[in-house]
Amino acid sequence: MPKNLYLFFLILLVIFLTVISLKESISIVPRFDYIDKIFHASAYVLLTYICSRYIMLSKPSYSLTKILIIAALFLTLYGIVIEVLQTTLTENRVGEFEDVLANFSGIILGSFIFRYLSSRILL
Repeated sequence: MPKNLYLFFLILLVIFLTVISLKESISIVPRFDYIDKIFHASAYVLLTYICSRYIMLSKPSYSLTKILIIAALFLTLYGIVIEVLQTTLTENRVGEFEDVLANFSGIILGSFIFRYLSSRILL
């Protein structure tokens, strides 16, 4: 897949996550207590994969470690900014430290998956 397609999906996913993160929350009874944390982690696994793949295609001279560090820093900052914006821009949403931890867990898991797939040349 061309790098511009990865960039397109990355931008699309960031816009989607930003909109749903800053939209006024709808009261939905979760199936279990931490379902939202699983959603956070899952979204960041996907973000990490797409972002890392885009960086890898854009900067082929970068080492895998450098690619993952850049992606992790960018996505961690994005996650923190979203949590701050939830607190400051919305009426009934509040940023949570636990969400930042769930996001970071997704980044770590996504990094392991990306590293594994890269070593298997399945990308």
